[in-house]
Amino acid sequence: LDDLAMIVPDAHQTELVAAIVRARIASAKATPKPSATATPAVCLAPSPPHKWNSTQRDNATTIVEVGLALDISERGLVVALAAAMQESHLYNLGHLGAKNDHDSLGLFQQRPSMGWGSEAKLTDPVYSATAFYLALRRVSGWESMEVTRAAQRVQRSAFPNAYAKWETDATSLVKEILCKQAADPPASPA
Repeated sequence: LDDLAMIVPDAHQTELVAAIVRARIASAKATPKPSATATPAVCLAPSPPHKWNSTQRDNATTIVEVGLALDISERGLVVALAAAMQESHLYNLGHLGAKNDHDSLGLFQQRPSMGWGSEAKLTDPVYSATAFYLALRRVSGWESMEVTRAAQRVQRSAFPNAYAKWETDATSLVKEILCKQAADPPASPA
């Protein structure tokens, strides 16, 4: 548990960083993209093996946007999506009553009792993704680890290899989201 305490970010620090992340995401969405050239670059993303509905895709997009706002590499975005796919299937889960795993909540099934933050914060996708990435940054050498090992170092799951089965989906969705963001101009202010 001492090792875990060193990885879990301070909830107050996470809240402050999440506020900065929200501002960066809003700014990125409002900033016009450069005009397209005569031959725009083609961005192709492979289809993920599993079907993901609009709610799941929206949550995946939020996780990726948070990572980009924190200057996390594409590899880190994949680690985060694989973790959230395993933990919640990309659904922002509240308390599930008798089906709940201890006090696990949100996209990453983080636990208030383990210092990740309050119930309200852990069911806030921006906050929970920020907390995940801050913890990932504290894992020495995560960039060169297998996705499942890096996710496990943050999550401390009872099933440490379970994240591996989501790597292909996570990689495909990250590429799809990045391609979409590169192609979509920001929304015009109302």
